[in-house]
Formats: sequence, structure tokens, C-alpha cells
Amino acid sequence: MKTRLLMLAVMAMMISFVCAKSYAQDVIITNDLETLTVYNVDVSSTFVYYQESQDVGAPTLKLPVSDVLIIKKADGTKIDPSAVNTRTTTATEQKPLRSRILVPQEPRDYVTAVVSSPIKQKKDGRHFKAVTPDGVELKYRVLSEEEHTLEVTGKATAKQVDAIIIPENVEIDGVLYTVTRIGEKAGKAVRI
Repeated sequence: MKTRLLMLAVMAMMISFVCAKSYAQDVIITNDLETLTVYNVDVSSTFVYYQESQDVGAPTLKLPVSDVLIIKKADGTKIDPSAVNTRTTTATEQKPLRSRILVPQEPRDYVTAVVSSPIKQKKDGRHFKAVTPDGVELKYRVLSEEEHTLEVTGKATAKQVDAIIIPENVEIDGVLYTVTRIGEKAGKAVRI
């Protein structure tokens, strides 16, 4: 509880500083302490909606409420999104909704390799190759079809590289599989 209060105090100071620089804008501070200077913030029980510009027809973006630490509106009011009342309102209490143009956002911190070979069934499971975003081809083996887990079994590219960053996921037939193991042979040639 004390830690949360201390964080809120630090956030309040940061918001004051940011707001002094950006007059008449709303500020969203995320849980990872990223500061977004935005316009027209609306908070629902699940999402925080905002616009990056005041232009007419500017797209409305959204963040999950769970990713937002605090919001400071341009008028100085502060909103703790985790404390937003989630009760349902009657038709007479509901405020009219502003029309929104939602823009799909790419997931953050998310890297996926692309399958680059046919998937072959062997004694110890399905094997295939996939290309990392930096162009290195790796060999994979499916560990569990139920849990959608993979093992990196080695490097398939002849290209000489100092180090390889292994992507977290590979999409196979529309299903996202997660790398949970690096094989013994692969461990010598690659690093996470």
C-alpha cells in the first residue's frame, strides 16, 4: 500500500511536469511509466480510449485499463482507472457516446518467427524451420500440441552470425506456439 502511494506521488510530480510542457492536453501514464500526451480521454471498465491529435476525424486508440497507472485530464482532474466504477448504468444515466474510429494496434514487445519449410512428422514430433525477423533460419520441434510449445533444435542458416535472438513465438496453421526450450546442440550456437 505504501509503495503504491509513493508511486502515485511520483507519478503526480511527473504529470505536473509533463502538463506544464503540454498545455490543454490529457496525460496517460502506463504501468511501465511511459507518458502519453493525448486528447479526448474516455475511460470504460475495460479500455482507456484516446486520440493523439485534436484533428477532426483523428483515429481513436485504446489501451487496456490494466496497462494504465493514472490519467490526468487537461482540466487538472486525475483519474485512477483501476477505481473506475464498473457498475452498469440505466438508460437515463448513460452519457451519449462519441463516435470513434478505432485503429488496430500491433501488440507490443511481440516477436514471431515465420515458418519457412514444410512441417515433417518424425518419431519425436513435428519438425520445421522458421525465419527470425533478422533473417536467420532456425530448426524447431513441437514439444506439445496441447500446450502449443516448441523447442529450438538448431540453426538452419549457413549464414555466419555472432549471436541469434530467438523469437518468442511461431505461428503454425493459425495457432501461436511458444518457444519454451533450447536444445543442447542449439544452445552452443544461439542465445536468447
